[in-house]
Amino acid sequence: MAGNIMMSRGFDTPVGARGSDLSGSRRSGRYSGFLLCSDWDGTLTSDGRNVSEANLDAIARFESEGGIFTIASGRYPSYLDSMGIELSSYALLLNGNLVYDPKNGDVLWESRLEPEVIISAIQTAYDSEFDWNELHVYTLSDRLSFARADCINPEVVLERIGASPVYKMILMLEPAIDPDFGCWLESNVGGISCQRSWPAGLEINPISGGKGNGVLALRDLLGGRDKIHTIVCVGDYENDIPMLRRADIGYAVANALDSVKAAADRVTVANTDDAIAHIIAELNP
Repeated sequence: MAGNIMMSRGFDTPVGARGSDLSGSRRSGRYSGFLLCSDWDGTLTSDGRNVSEANLDAIARFESEGGIFTIASGRYPSYLDSMGIELSSYALLLNGNLVYDPKNGDVLWESRLEPEVIISAIQTAYDSEFDWNELHVYTLSDRLSFARADCINPEVVLERIGASPVYKMILMLEPAIDPDFGCWLESNVGGISCQRSWPAGLEINPISGGKGNGVLALRDLLGGRDKIHTIVCVGDYENDIPMLRRADIGYAVANALDSVKAAADRVTVANTDDAIAHIIAELNP
């Protein structure tokens, strides 16, 4: 049976909700000092929504023994509310460009795409010979979508965005966008980092952001190395590679891309085989 990572299991405290202290500063136990950060789609969940009972049990045990568990997702904060997810710590959202306190709705750390970078990235992508047909621009609470033809003048895109901070953009082409597009775009536009997050989507992040920089910012917010001695990150796709490289222990799930497995320290079972439970069992501090 699969359940959501919220309250479907009847936890006294759902995955994470241990009173008001999301910082983890009061935790002690076997896993004290461990921060376990998992990608959502293709890693923690089997279908983008459901978390297995084995994973839920393992996360609850991990947290009850002092560990801190959270997710690193490309989604924005309202997704947590719509899914009823309750976490024990701050969440890494918008592809790691935001550290978010789900209890209070506060942004604790962020990395934004500056207007001049947005203009340069859109113009360069529009003028390129790479195929793409949609642009999605992500603010804190919204996704604005544009056809490629609408991007002939990036200033028009900025006008529609208005004063809202932009945390990431995605270029799309179904069923798959050219895997070389990201490296090419990085080499022609300053201040960005690009990785695919699924076959059809190329993420454009600020170079100071992404899941790798985000997880380090999260550790600092949780008290630095004095409190978090081991970061464990788990992922399956290109946008997870930065955090696997930053982690003390980086895991790829068996269903991950070969490039993700190459970047990881360890490879575990597939997301459909309770990967997070297997990882927690292997940690053995």
